Amino acid sequence: MHNMKQQAGMSFLSIFFGILIVGLVVLLIFKIGPPYLEHYGVVSSLKSLEKEVGMHHKSNTELMTLLQKRLEINDVRRVNHKDVTIKKQAQQTMMRVAYEVQVPLVSNIDLLITFDDTALLR
Repeated sequence: MHNMKQQAGMSFLSIFFGILIVGLVVLLIFKIGPPYLEHYGVVSSLKSLEKEVGMHHKSNTELMTLLQKRLEINDVRRVNHKDVTIKKQAQQTMMRVAYEVQVPLVSNIDLLITFDDTALLR
């Protein structure tokens, strides 16, 4: 017979809970990943607008059209014109994109992710 000191390894319950935890982490990654990838598209669109010269002198409609084109290229579908705020100041224009994404997890459990990004156009 073996002593308890000689026995090693994991029990069935510890293996089951380990697989359960890994499965939950993988589920979260698959559910949360797409909104964050889309957010990266929003950030890159705003940075692209920041790099262009003379954006401050464009009208709000022109700025909105330029942003919408960039968002379309980056395959961003969750952001619409209601999520964008444009404020003209003396030497620069501030463009803010603030939106929320509701991600269904399991049954009636959802995650609410809030994004808020700003670009200063000169």
